[in-house]
Amino acid sequence: MALDFPNSPVDGQGYEGFSFDATAGAWRVRGELDNFWCSITETPTGSYNDGVYDWNYWIYKTDGTLTVTTTGRADYLVVAGGGTGVGSNTQDNVGGGGAGGVIESAEFARLSAGTYAVTIGAGGAATTSTDTQGNDGSNTSIGSLAIAVGGGGGGVRLGAGRNGGCGGGSGDNYTTGTYNPPGQGTFGQGFPGGLGVLAPGGGAGGGAGGKGSDGNLSASLIVGGVGRITTIISTTIATAQSIGEVSGSDVYFGGGGGAGVAAAGGLGGGGDSSPINQRGVDCPPNTGGGSGNADTNEGSPYAGAGGSGVVIVRTRA
Repeated sequence: MALDFPNSPVDGQGYEGFSFDATAGAWRVRGELDNFWCSITETPTGSYNDGVYDWNYWIYKTDGTLTVTTTGRADYLVVAGGGTGVGSNTQDNVGGGGAGGVIESAEFARLSAGTYAVTIGAGGAATTSTDTQGNDGSNTSIGSLAIAVGGGGGGVRLGAGRNGGCGGGSGDNYTTGTYNPPGQGTFGQGFPGGLGVLAPGGGAGGGAGGKGSDGNLSASLIVGGVGRITTIISTTIATAQSIGEVSGSDVYFGGGGGAGVAAAGGLGGGGDSSPINQRGVDCPPNTGGGSGNADTNEGSPYAGAGGSGVVIVRTRA
């Protein structure tokens, strides 16, 4: 039976064991491309062996350029800046910030020859006034190849969370009636925030690997959504480079912010919600974490800033 190849394929698109090579303008047997990795001009950040293969990797913590001289396979991770939780000096039942969206390359992803602008998204700014909606994080991108969406800010009491790569949690509804919705995540990048319910809890921020917890009578249960585990780098590299969050043998990015009182943020840089009358804490940079909410009379800033994003690319050495 003849194969019916898709019309107008894009570079690297797969079909029935074949992959489209835009440089050659032809469909190739996928096996031919298995070990054909792209060539990158920039000096690698480092190299390592995973027990099977030798790898080179490039880590971008700030804006930069990625120059591909030969089309081929590559693995990449793109993490956007996380959103900010809500700060308040009147209530602790407001929403946590959503994490930045996370994009990880699919199997046989390829980079075409050319120059790519790498843009690293900032985390949402710390809140400097009370009872205002949290701030969104900024997008992180490798040109137009992959654009991770910044995390959504948390919602005030009786307010909705903001949409983003991962959604911000909504504030609680202390009256009867319709609940305010949490922010929604971007498909393939992250999850919604938690739903704020009756006092004392607003919703936690969504993570790249799971939804934020809904408001609950036990504030300790309003934890941020867990981030996404990646194997593109080792825990040793993540620790040495101060990126992501290491837990056990795993590296996480994009954890959501906690809500309520002293509730944990999600693994992947998610910020804890602050104890009563303590300022919120900034999320670690280059994690994509969303910050927790804050209930404080200690002055500005109230809720801490979200974590900035990061880009990681690797190829076979």
